Amino acid sequence: MKQLKEKLVCPICGVERKMLGAHMIRVHGLTAEETKQKFGLESLTAPATLYKMTGENNHFYGEHHTDESKDRMIMTRDGKRYEKWIPPLCKANCGRRVKTPGFEYCHTCAMKIKNSGENNASKRLDVREKLVKNHAARGSNAKVRSRRISKSKTGKPRLDMRGDNNPAKRPEVGRKIAEAMAPITKARWQDPEYVRKQVRARSKPKNKFEANVENILNELCSGEYEFVGDGKFFIETKNPDFVNVNGQKKIIEAYGEYWHQPEEEQQRIDLFAKHGFQTLIIWDYELEDIGKLKEKILKFHVR
Repeated sequence: MKQLKEKLVCPICGVERKMLGAHMIRVHGLTAEETKQKFGLESLTAPATLYKMTGENNHFYGEHHTDESKDRMIMTRDGKRYEKWIPPLCKANCGRRVKTPGFEYCHTCAMKIKNSGENNASKRLDVREKLVKNHAARGSNAKVRSRRISKSKTGKPRLDMRGDNNPAKRPEVGRKIAEAMAPITKARWQDPEYVRKQVRARSKPKNKFEANVENILNELCSGEYEFVGDGKFFIETKNPDFVNVNGQKKIIEAYGEYWHQPEEEQQRIDLFAKHGFQTLIIWDYELEDIGKLKEKILKFHVR
């Protein structure tokens, strides 16, 4: 077997020791971890000594450390005394002990406290509705039971709060909700990334009108315009319908009278113009005269 090194040299004072940990903490005030980091050492124990202490070579193999030896080891490693932790009794006086340091209650009592009062999940409207539905699916008496459970929690039978009895449907309540949410909603929609995420989440395949416009564009100027109204392209927070892909900064919007107002037309043209884009607005009623619409598109395209 290769001859193992019997001793290590202290990198500060040069003294030789089989184990440098205790020497470094007592003489130089450095813990084992601090010594390893400062001098780049992997171990503070000589290889020969480490071999004797490993596995069955250790004469303490199978034995447990005493509190005194734990005290010395922790003092060497962390620079502080060993303190045996005794689990305290639960603060709720249930008789159980707390198994996790730093906590005052046992796991059982902690879960009871977590699920009590306002923290009880069953007091949330969405959870309560699920409970009512689950009870309603069980047996002939389930509806009566679900009404009784809901009334015990809210003071009013759940079924009586549906439809027109729903407080959120009252005008004054709706106004209060709208006023409370207005600043939050406005702040969210000022964030371009939030708008993009919302548009992508709500994006749908092109509608029939957009498909008709796309067919006309492919007929008049094939390969010039691409449909990007599904969230592929944004200017600020706006997602146009068609954009030129062959070097021209041109945008075509397909507007339906049901969804858009006439005043939106100039607003959208001005917004895209700030970024150097020319914009053509096509309204759905213009499909009634295809010839005139094609002239309009060609005039815009070659302009």
